[in-house]
Amino acid sequence: MTKDAFNGKGIYLVYFIAISVCYSAVLFNNYAFSDDYDTLYKILTHTPGSLSFDIMTGRPLYAIFRYSVVTTLKDMHGFIYLRLFSVLMTFIYCCFLHDFIIKRGIFDSLWLNRLLPFCLSVVPALVVYNSWASCFNYTFSLLLSGIAYVFFSTKNIRRTWLRMVLACLILITAFAIYQPTGMAFLLFLFLDCCVKKNGYHLLKLVYAAIILCVGMIASYLMATFIPQLLYHQVFTRTSLVQNIPAKLSWIWHEPLKNAVNNYNINPVSWYTVLSVILILIGWRYIIRDGENRWMRALLVPLVALASYLPNMLIAESWAAYRSLVAIESIFCILFLLGIWSLLSLVEESKQKNLALVMVTGLMVLTQSNIYKGFIAPQQAEYWALTNALAENPGREYQGRLMFDISAPIYDAFSARHRYDEFGNTSLATPWAPRGIAESIRQAGGFHFTLGEESIVTPEHSCLADCIAIKTRDILKNAVLSPGVH
Repeated sequence: MTKDAFNGKGIYLVYFIAISVCYSAVLFNNYAFSDDYDTLYKILTHTPGSLSFDIMTGRPLYAIFRYSVVTTLKDMHGFIYLRLFSVLMTFIYCCFLHDFIIKRGIFDSLWLNRLLPFCLSVVPALVVYNSWASCFNYTFSLLLSGIAYVFFSTKNIRRTWLRMVLACLILITAFAIYQPTGMAFLLFLFLDCCVKKNGYHLLKLVYAAIILCVGMIASYLMATFIPQLLYHQVFTRTSLVQNIPAKLSWIWHEPLKNAVNNYNINPVSWYTVLSVILILIGWRYIIRDGENRWMRALLVPLVALASYLPNMLIAESWAAYRSLVAIESIFCILFLLGIWSLLSLVEESKQKNLALVMVTGLMVLTQSNIYKGFIAPQQAEYWALTNALAENPGREYQGRLMFDISAPIYDAFSARHRYDEFGNTSLATPWAPRGIAESIRQAGGFHFTLGEESIVTPEHSCLADCIAIKTRDILKNAVLSPGVH
């Protein structure tokens, strides 16, 4: 590797510009999405935030972060600052990856050293984190998992027990924000022990496994013991899987398929096949030389699957992209190494141009996924409800407003609808309509009122001096603006 690969500080400026361009839309557009509206309602009505729900999900540190948001922000515009924090964390994460790869000598290629950190900063999971204000500290948690691995494997701290204790504490902190990003500890192990030619060391793997087990056990206790202690109940999502054949089928058809399709959030057969081929080539690229080739080859699928282990063990089956960050990143590395292996067959002078074309393509795709998956649908949905309320019941109506969210439409404003993320409608959820309506009420001069229960259910009916808004009709009748699809 050249000296420039270690001392070229200009690469950080390149990362800053590239990431700023990729995620600029989330910083220059005013919008909210899904859970954001529950937070927005509390902000606009000066309702104290609640720690209970987030603590019960096993994320006590995230609960504190979110509670502080409610007491700090003033309106929807404030979500831009949360997304800015997430984008800045993504930039730091990208630089951290670069330094990690360089200092450990993982790749011989200067271009691989520089390209891979950026490519891992625009995977679909990070697109979700940066587009959704409620996920504003997930990338920080991702960074913490990498720092935990560095503390564990550094030679600057001689005492092994001290390194392991510090790594455990940092990793538990990452898990306390968001569990899937804590599992990204294995992403760094994958780079250090599988991809690196002489990185395989059995003792290192044993120590890493112990640290990860401590983090996972702590995470399980945060999701079960602490909620039971504080609130005398535990969410069913923490229940262990019972139907193993159905779970295995789900793993094969959803999370694995999504991870293999890497940057493509709309899996199609031809791309899946192409991606599998490139991943296999990348796998071969890793074990082409170096020490313990076959042990490293065996570790690749084991580490990849282990990075998604918590989601495999629980009964809930939901392969949202935000939960795929570790396994998705590992498959992206293999995919990119497969591409690089093929690029190495062409003249060296052309490799730079082809690499730049790939980066440009990823930047365009990232911007498209952000705009069509989050910004355009949410802004269209907001204005659809605004126009519907202006028509009926009108600005002068002073009665109560409730929402009927039965038979929801999830993909009203986007052809790209994936889980409860890309292209999803906020009005289809029970927690968002009240926040959207309160924002419209204050911004548009409406006089309706919103009660504590704003969703029509058998237990909560819309009776005297009350109008129920059927969100399905609003979404169905909304005129799609050009470019939304």
